[in-house]
Amino acid sequence: MVSHGAAIRVWVAARAAGATHDFAATHQLLNTGVAFLESLHQNDELGHRWRLLEWVREPTGGEFLEDDTADDPTGRDTADPATAPGAGA
Repeated sequence: MVSHGAAIRVWVAARAAGATHDFAATHQLLNTGVAFLESLHQNDELGHRWRLLEWVREPTGGEFLEDDTADDPTGRDTADPATAPGAGA
């Protein structure tokens, strides 16, 4: 699946074992970053049908694809490190 990093963070936190809302709130996924998921054969005890295997924050194509000027759809000021995901954590 291909989508915006913030949308993937929300979906993974809601649907995948191994990720919580706190995880999604503090682990940014940059554009072309990757969340590796595994389909479970049956729901786990919490009803998850997926398991998070790996979270690759950085752009798949390398650092030159990072866009520090891009707006963050979560409303955080991308120019202010104090509001960046994980700040204060």
